[in-house]
Amino acid sequence: GIPGGAIMASLGLLSSILGFSEAQNALMIALYISMDSFGTACNVTGDGALALIVDRFFRPRPRKVPSASRSEQQAGIAIAEEAELTLHGQIIHAAPVATGKS
Repeated sequence: GIPGGAIMASLGLLSSILGFSEAQNALMIALYISMDSFGTACNVTGDGALALIVDRFFRPRPRKVPSASRSEQQAGIAIAEEAELTLHGQIIHAAPVATGKS
């Protein structure tokens, strides 16, 4: 909207219905202008806080992958050495994989 439009629109009501004088209308304008910046600051701060909350709830979290123990790693190497690698049922490599162990 128009900055300060609400107070300008309400000046007629303040004068006619509530009987405010020109000095009182000027005081209302001054109070509105001084308070308006605080209202804007509260709106901006609230919007930022809400954005942080929503971001915190909907941010993808990294998955924790459990690390394998030393014996599990060695067992996996042994299984891989004995396994046949296949692609669509065709044997690609059937020889044991060299691990550098003697």
